[in-house]
Amino acid sequence: TLAEDPAIIIFTSGTTGKPKGACHAHRVLLGHLPGVETSHNNEMDSDDAIFWTPADWAWIGGLLDLLLPAWHHGRPVVASRASKFN
Repeated sequence: TLAEDPAIIIFTSGTTGKPKGACHAHRVLLGHLPGVETSHNNEMDSDDAIFWTPADWAWIGGLLDLLLPAWHHGRPVVASRASKFN
């Protein structure tokens, strides 16, 4: 794939109108990598690094702030199903 090739469609929440899909290219992940790597003390390439995030993977923050950057570096991400509201 190329940096400009479509990679993911994220839908807006619809708070200001009908939800809209926004198609992001692979370059979006590449642009997020330096910030994520820095905030994790550049340990993404550590052979024993395992990551976890409480962010919902259905949201762009959950995807681009840890999940996809960790996978980009070949690192595992631990997941746990969140308990439901009652």
